[in-house]
Amino acid sequence: MKRVSVLVIVCGFFLFIVSVKVFSASTDRDIIPMIKLKFVPYLTAGGSIMEATFTIDNQSSYDIKDIEITCTHSAKSGTEIDSNTRTIYDIVKAKKKKTFKNFNMGFVHSQVSTTSCRIVDLKAF
Repeated sequence: MKRVSVLVIVCGFFLFIVSVKVFSASTDRDIIPMIKLKFVPYLTAGGSIMEATFTIDNQSSYDIKDIEITCTHSAKSGTEIDSNTRTIYDIVKAKKKKTFKNFNMGFVHSQVSTTSCRIVDLKAF
């Protein structure tokens, strides 16, 4: 997202400066399907904290940053019992991959059996 200053003439006498947002993509969320996420989760601290290695493959034509990831955790029964959301405050260039190792996702429920993670938000520029 970029800001551009534009001069507007009103009645030929007054000048107003208007700030206009120019989006590089129609919306940031529209490019999420072009971003591939691979992850390897593991538990630390006796099984109470989840860390993961995330690889983000930016297949879009835009650089991305502030990538928000939600991991949903399920019990052996298949019931979703917990979730964690964290943001990776880094930049992944267009058409590039980047790996983030040992990323702390926080505490998890003691009965977690499986985990799935997905990108839920980001900023494109």
